[in-house]
Amino acid sequence: MAAKPTDAQRAILREKARADNRAMHTALTATERLVDAMASREAAIAAADKALAEATSIYHSAIEDLVSRVGKETTAELLGSEAIGGVRHAKR
Repeated sequence: MAAKPTDAQRAILREKARADNRAMHTALTATERLVDAMASREAAIAAADKALAEATSIYHSAIEDLVSRVGKETTAELLGSEAIGGVRHAKR
């Protein structure tokens, strides 16, 4: 039959159990913080993706507007040149 643990052995076992509990609590807290950080990172990435999509859309709209305006200006210049040429031709 096994001998009963002494008071000193029981004290050592209690202290070991407390240390194990503190270590488990610390590990759990660290894991929770890591999960929170990962969620925050994912949210930041999603927000950045959304901002990039919006900026890209604005950029494309600005390019389309610029191309449209340049096209209109070029067309107006060509029509103006033709009109001036027609007036000059009519004066002759």
